[in-house]
Amino acid sequence: MKKKIAFYCAHSFALYDVFPLFNNYDIEENDIYIITKKKYYRLVKEVFGINDDKIYFIDDYVNKIGSYFTYWFTLLFVSEDFSELYQDRRKIKYSNFQLRISNYLKVLNLKNNKVNTTYSKVINLFYKLSLMKSFPKDFDKVYVVTKVFHPYLLSVYEDKIHLIVESWDHPSKEPFLLNPFSVESWNESLNNELVKYQFYYNTTIGKALKFRYIEEYNKTYDEEVLNHDEIKDIEFVKNNDVAIYPICCSSSYFSFSEELRFVKDLALKLDKENIKLYVRPYPLAPYNDVAALKEIENVKVGIGNKLIDGLEVFDISHMLHKYLIIKHAKYVINLGTTFVFDAALVHSKCKIIQLKIDMKTYGDLGAYTSGTHVTNYLHVSSTQDFINFNPLKGDNSFKKYLKNWLNS
Repeated sequence: MKKKIAFYCAHSFALYDVFPLFNNYDIEENDIYIITKKKYYRLVKEVFGINDDKIYFIDDYVNKIGSYFTYWFTLLFVSEDFSELYQDRRKIKYSNFQLRISNYLKVLNLKNNKVNTTYSKVINLFYKLSLMKSFPKDFDKVYVVTKVFHPYLLSVYEDKIHLIVESWDHPSKEPFLLNPFSVESWNESLNNELVKYQFYYNTTIGKALKFRYIEEYNKTYDEEVLNHDEIKDIEFVKNNDVAIYPICCSSSYFSFSEELRFVKDLALKLDKENIKLYVRPYPLAPYNDVAALKEIENVKVGIGNKLIDGLEVFDISHMLHKYLIIKHAKYVINLGTTFVFDAALVHSKCKIIQLKIDMKTYGDLGAYTSGTHVTNYLHVSSTQDFINFNPLKGDNSFKKYLKNWLNS
């Protein structure tokens, strides 16, 4: 009898990550299913080539009871001390009124090591009472990629789940509300966080799958897939001494005014060394953000991501453009993004410079770029304080550190 293997992918990044795993399974020996959202149907058909009867849509199983319970369980039973990152996320996720209720009912807060297990017990009780329905298959193995937005859909499969941590901040961002059989992350550091925050002990080290495009392009690539604007953009990087700076924020969220001020200061410092500042806009940045950046002297605003729902990871020309600007740049300068990991893995002579800024000068931007993960993993001995920043002091030490950290 064929084994039933499922891939639970709530977003396009997850679909991108599991594609090599999907291909490793022999369809003659296994029935393979994709569980995703309806908006990714076309993508799944084109990329995975899977029949309709092997596709389940999360949208069809989302349950009001499960969703409301998950929302209020997290608000009332998860301590704000779960992690520093979680404290910040609560302020965004909940209204001031809801936070007041939570603070008033702190007596309900569970110990962190009880959160995932307690949630699972209650959800499984709901299933026994037929208050919710799950997917109509008894899967033998379920690959789940974080983040999981409706964990109650997976509670009945927990002893068959292999959880894949998609991003470096996921272990401490919030409780997963799952108790998977096994878990994998990028490296030992993140596995230690899985133990510390999620109380997962059956952990393994896998690949940072989101960077697999770099491994592929380091071997070979075809520039013919690039469009005119992308070619022109890459030529600018090739023909000038360029420092790439990936924008951290957007006016749609927070801190953009402070980042705009930082970009002006950075462009001025680079101009003194005859270095052009190439700014990579925030994904789906509003038009006004891009227009404001274009007003700054010594700034070239590059091509940003214009594809919704994370679909850029499946756009060959977009990913090759991203790869080639790194390959031909002289520097990548970073404050608080994971773009530095991309830069570290691309085979190039590009030097990577990690900067620190202070909150007194740059307010919320300074606070955001001094978060736990940036401080713990990016603020190292080679990190430069912006007040004393000198691009000519950049070397390959930080790139070497990043590679070692990713593979530790």
